[in-house]
Amino acid sequence: MSEPQPNSATAAPTEASAGRRLPRPALIAGGLLLVALAWLGWAHWQAGRMDIWRGAAALQFDPERPDALIETRSLAGLPRELLGLPGLDALLDEDFVAYYQSHPDRLGVVGALRKIAFEQRLDLGERIVAELLDQPAQVALWRSADGRLGHALLSIERGALAQLLGLLAPAAGRDSQLQQLTNLDIDGATVPVYLLRFGYRRSLLLAGHGDRLRVLLSPRLLERDRHGEALALLQAALAQTPEALPARFALNPLAGRHRLVVSADYLAMGYGRLLPQLSGLRLEFADGRWRSLLAVNALAAAELDLAPLWKAAPMGAAACVAAPVSGEALAEALQGFAEDALPSALRQRLGGPVALCWYPESRLYTPLILSRLLPEPADGDTAAAPPIDRLLGAAFDRHIGNPEREAGGRRWPLRESVASGGDARWQRAVASRWGLHAAAEAGEGEPRSARFLRVALARRGELLAFSLDARLVDQALLSAQQLYPPLFDELPEGGAVPLYFAPERLALLIEQEALASLPADYEPVFRNAAEAHLLPRLRAAAAQTPVAVRLPAQFEAGAAWTWLPLDWRRLRGSGQAAASVALCEGAAPAPSCWGAP
Repeated sequence: MSEPQPNSATAAPTEASAGRRLPRPALIAGGLLLVALAWLGWAHWQAGRMDIWRGAAALQFDPERPDALIETRSLAGLPRELLGLPGLDALLDEDFVAYYQSHPDRLGVVGALRKIAFEQRLDLGERIVAELLDQPAQVALWRSADGRLGHALLSIERGALAQLLGLLAPAAGRDSQLQQLTNLDIDGATVPVYLLRFGYRRSLLLAGHGDRLRVLLSPRLLERDRHGEALALLQAALAQTPEALPARFALNPLAGRHRLVVSADYLAMGYGRLLPQLSGLRLEFADGRWRSLLAVNALAAAELDLAPLWKAAPMGAAACVAAPVSGEALAEALQGFAEDALPSALRQRLGGPVALCWYPESRLYTPLILSRLLPEPADGDTAAAPPIDRLLGAAFDRHIGNPEREAGGRRWPLRESVASGGDARWQRAVASRWGLHAAAEAGEGEPRSARFLRVALARRGELLAFSLDARLVDQALLSAQQLYPPLFDELPEGGAVPLYFAPERLALLIEQEALASLPADYEPVFRNAAEAHLLPRLRAAAAQTPVAVRLPAQFEAGAAWTWLPLDWRRLRGSGQAAASVALCEGAAPAPSCWGAP
C-alpha cells in the first residue's frame, strides 16, 4: 500500500515558493492597518486630553481672572466673623453660622466621605474631616451663565489632607460615589483627578498637586456632564501658584485673618465696561476689625466731583450710589445707534459721574438717575450744533414709549415744558403691568384701561434727571433750585461720597418690595416665611442711623488697581447741625465696626 501523497495546498514550501514576496498592495494595506490601529490607540489615550482642549475653547470665562476671591486662615471661622460686618450685625445672627455648618452640600460631602470609608474599610478619622473644613484656603469664584458666582475652586494646603487622597485613591472605581475621572499632565507630573458624587445629582472634582489640594464645585459644569470644561478650569488652576490669584487683584500675601475681593465688573452686573475707572471692592478682617477698600484705575479726586449730583438728590433717600462713567466707553457702547436715533452732538455730551437714588415712596425698579452734561467739544462748531434741549427732547421722544392700541396705534403724546429759568422737562405715559399709577389716576393723554408709568427727563443747567417715576424728577428739580432739602446737607465733608444708605428707609423699601412680590393669595408659604424671618430682621436694622461711605479728600491713582481706603461714617442730624462719626465710635464689640485704614 502506497504512502499518501501530501496535498499540494498543504505541502511544505519549496525553494521557489519561499523566494516569492507579498504583493505591494497587500503590504500597503497591512501598513495602513497598523497605522490605523496605532492611531486608534493614541486617540483613546488622548480622549481625555481632547475633551480638555474642547472644554478650554468652550469656557466662557478666563480661568486666570476670577470675579471674586476669598482668602482665609480658617474656612470654618469665616461665617461667624462675617457677623461682625457693619450693617449685617443686625440682620444676621447665629442662625447664619448654623446654616453654613449644616448646609446640605457640606453635610453631603462629609456623608459621602464617611460612607466610602465605612464601605471600603478606610481609616478616615474625624480629625481629617475636621481639617478638610477648617484649613487656610483660597476660594476663587467665576460668574456662570445665570449671572451668579456659580463656579467655585477651593485651594487648600494639603497637610493632613494628603492622607485623605492617599486613603481615597484605592477606593476609586470600587465605590459608586468615587471614580478616577482622568489624569492631567501638570509640569511634567501626572496628576489624577477624582470625581466625588454626593447628595442628589451633586458632584465635585478633587486633585492634589504640589503642596495644595484643589476642589472644583460647579453645578453648571459637573451636573450637566460638561467635564471637559471643568477639567480645563481645574488644569489651569493646578498650573498656577498660590500667589497668582491675589496678584490678579494687585494684592500682597494675606496678612490678616480673612480677605474678600470682588471685581467691579461683577458688581456692575454687566455694565463694567462703562466704569473702567473702578476695579474692585475689598473687605479685610485683621486685629478683630473689618476694613474696606476700593480699587480704582487712572482716577484723581478732582475727576470725582459728586457734590453737584448730591445737591440735586432730594433728602429722604433709602440708598444712593454714585460712580464715574467713562464718556469714551459710553460713546463706544452707543455706536450702534444711527445718527437720527442718537445724534453724535448729543453723544459727545454724555458721560461723567452718575448717581442712582432709591426712595421708599417709589419702587425699587424706578430709581432717580442723576448726571451732568459734559462741556461742548472745543473743536466743534457750536454755532451749527442744534440746541441741547432739542437733542434731548428728540431722543426722549424716540426711545420712550411704544405704540399702544388705546392710543390709536401711536404712542401717548409727549409733554414738553420749558420754564422761564431755562429748565426743560419731558414726560410721557407708558402702559405697564408694573405701573405706579392706576387707570383711575389717568389724565388727558394717559392710559385709562391699564396701569401706567409717568416717565420723565429734566435738565437744569448741566444737570440731567431721569426716572420712571416723574415725581422723583420734579423733586430733584426743586432740590436743585434750593426749594427742597437736598441729600447734600446730610453728607459729611472732606471727600467724595460714593455710597449712602438710611437703614430705616431702606428696610421699608425692601419690605414693601418683598411683600409685593409674594402675594398672600398666590405665595402663602413664602410670604409667611418672609413675615416670620425677614421682616423682624429688617425692622431691627431699621433702628440704625444713616451711613455714608467717604473716599479720601485727595488721591491720585495713576496705575491700575490702586486701592483706596473707605471711611464709613454714621450720620447724625442734617443741615447746619449735621455731624458724622466713624462707624466704630460707640460700637460695643470691636469686631462689629470698621477699623481705621
